[in-house]
Amino acid sequence: MANFEQQSTCIRHFISFGNPLLDHSFRLDNEIILLKYGLKREMQDEMSTETIKNIIKDAHEMYHEPDLNAGGSALNTCKILRQIGHKEGLLFCGAIGDDDNGKIITELINECRVSSCMDIKTDYATGVCVCLITGDKRSLHASIGAAGHFSLGLFETDDWKTKIEEYNKSDEVSLFYIEGYFIPGREDVIKFILNKYINRHVAQEESPENATDDGKLEKIEEISENPEETPKVANGDHVEEVPKPVKINPPSSPTGVRNLFATNLNAAYIVKEFSDTVKLLVESADLIFGNREEFEALASIYEGCQTIQDVVQHLMRKESELDRLKIFVITDGSDPVAVYYGTDNDFRWHRYRVPFMPSEKVVDTTGAGDSFIAGFLYKFMSRGLLADCVANGCEVAGQVVQNIGCNLR
Repeated sequence: MANFEQQSTCIRHFISFGNPLLDHSFRLDNEIILLKYGLKREMQDEMSTETIKNIIKDAHEMYHEPDLNAGGSALNTCKILRQIGHKEGLLFCGAIGDDDNGKIITELINECRVSSCMDIKTDYATGVCVCLITGDKRSLHASIGAAGHFSLGLFETDDWKTKIEEYNKSDEVSLFYIEGYFIPGREDVIKFILNKYINRHVAQEESPENATDDGKLEKIEEISENPEETPKVANGDHVEEVPKPVKINPPSSPTGVRNLFATNLNAAYIVKEFSDTVKLLVESADLIFGNREEFEALASIYEGCQTIQDVVQHLMRKESELDRLKIFVITDGSDPVAVYYGTDNDFRWHRYRVPFMPSEKVVDTTGAGDSFIAGFLYKFMSRGLLADCVANGCEVAGQVVQNIGCNLR
């Protein structure tokens, strides 16, 4: 098992930014509604608010009342973090409409014991999402509405000033998180967050705690993308990767502790269509989450990068002058989770198997990736070993997909 300590200190507070959506979930016993609207059993896209309303109305009449959940990528991660036992501060920030759905989503967030700071819009409706579940497949369609109009004005409100003082203390490490879906139209907000709360990058002198067993930093020149060629050890009938011990210590700032930053790529089309802002996020991030398709899209937006390994090495190389460590976590459905970590001078890659999940146990895959991130971060924020972070992410996601909506019940 990997002996990898992510943090030298525990992280108490998690501050996230994303698109809050009121999820409407339906289990279908036929595909009539999919055929009516030209939808596929497994797809995700954005639609007009009117079309979403019509789908919800028809699904209600054909099947049953919808299961309502407070949804959206970052909000799902916050909810699951609380449900699996994170006892410290969880702050979610987004934009909602001044309407009934906005009131419902606020109540649902409060029920989840997640603190929120909302930019309330009088001219836009609260974002909604409809999830049509057929077997172990789900057709997901959203209209983000007010969520897409989050503005810098929120940071001038008394509510924000009070909450950021509570969740971002100068003598503690906080973890900030921005979902990829938050990118369109909000580059100014993202730049403000990064400049104000994240970019306290201070070069750190080499420490014995960052060394391998022989006291020297290890440089890995070539890392195969073939999982059969990675270092492994047998443990009964289970195969595990064996990296050397590494400890990550966030560099300190003369004026306080530097916060950490994580992001989720969320969708390949986001990566390709908003490449400049995506680059800003991934180059600023300490942890980057996404699936294989999203990371392949990330490689495509960097000149000279053909593979996932290329783009990972490129991004690590950009941090070499700061001696700043980065972690890339790449999921691939039921295939192994790939994790790249380190710096340009100490760069490693390992794969971790995903536990088998019988298809008959899968109820709804909505939020599976968000819940994996929650499980991973729960261990990471508690100084967990890398292998334990991945294992916990897989376990939590495996539990969530056995329920309707992104929930643990």
